[in-house]
Amino acid sequence: MTPPATGRCCVSLSARPPGPGTARQLVEQAREALHGKPVDLALLLASTHAGRAVERIALQVHELLQPRALIGATGEGVISDGLEYENEPAVALWAAHLPGASARSFHLSHEDLERLDSPSGLHEHLGLDAGARPSFVLLADPFSVDPLDVLQRFADAYPGRPVVGGMASGASGPRQNAIVFDGQTLRHGLAGLALGAGVQLQCVVSQGCRPIGQPWIITEGHCNVVQRLGGQTPLRVLRDLIESGSDEERDLMRRGLLIGFAFNEQRASFGRGDFLIRNLVRLDPDTGELEINDYVRVGVTVQFHVRDARSAQEELDEMLAGAPRDAVGSLLFSCNGRGTRLFDQPHHDAQAVTRACPAPLAGLFCAGEIGPIGDRNFLHGHTASIGFIRTASA
Repeated sequence: MTPPATGRCCVSLSARPPGPGTARQLVEQAREALHGKPVDLALLLASTHAGRAVERIALQVHELLQPRALIGATGEGVISDGLEYENEPAVALWAAHLPGASARSFHLSHEDLERLDSPSGLHEHLGLDAGARPSFVLLADPFSVDPLDVLQRFADAYPGRPVVGGMASGASGPRQNAIVFDGQTLRHGLAGLALGAGVQLQCVVSQGCRPIGQPWIITEGHCNVVQRLGGQTPLRVLRDLIESGSDEERDLMRRGLLIGFAFNEQRASFGRGDFLIRNLVRLDPDTGELEINDYVRVGVTVQFHVRDARSAQEELDEMLAGAPRDAVGSLLFSCNGRGTRLFDQPHHDAQAVTRACPAPLAGLFCAGEIGPIGDRNFLHGHTASIGFIRTASA
């Protein structure tokens, strides 16, 4: 009996300013690594140094490689296997041969999203109903689409299905980011991969924080304002937290304090990784109320958090302890605020992922990372969001 075909992934890289032969070089490396097998999925990830050349590279890669589905984007930095190319020229091509897998690419513009005002509309646009149980990889332009609206639409149309990806970065205004959809380079909207039967997406999201103090219940609040925590004003709670904290915790709180929302209220106790992290916007000295960058719900458990390199490293290692070593490929979407802006040594996140899973890795430094916490997908900041690609046989 002939054994079933297995999936295979590879990453090819050009770590220099792009030239006329860049696309051919990337494709030839990919063909050699895949032994000439047809390509089912591909991602083209380029640093902003590529400029307008990304348009030529995307078209040539699509023509030469002929992948079934290709998406891509530009960012401040590119990730290839265990290396992170921060603020330097690099173009990476991640390609996968996945026999029997169902996969397709798609593009959504702001106008498309306005028109597709129901789950059935998104089903029709993507050619996938909820029963197909797809997983998604999304790369989006933050100037032309609202990622929170996008994630809500995908949650309504495909409840409980994982989404991983990120927002293109490095641009200072609209129509400067590049979004690649098959051979086209667009300056708006989002490009996505829908992964169906025969391929699985397993996600790890590391928010890089650790809780301090104790958990509190929101007892009063509205919109994005926390009015009372356990009957006390947030200002009173924070004063007590600062007074009782260690010197190290007070130093970290001065650098930046965050708040975490428990995503599973059924837990008997909470620890690192049990919270969705959000930023503090404003603490009103007169009322003692706290504004945050998300909606507030009364009855939810919250806890204040701090972020530093040690906490980020420990949490990432903990989260990656369950990474699948049988994955055929992996994708990493890391915040621009990580890398050497957070860690003392370069290549931190990329090397952590490749230690946990030796599969070919590619990724992008993003202006917002997409990934699931629990059974919901969120837009994160300062996060490493990782998707492991597995075949049905695995």
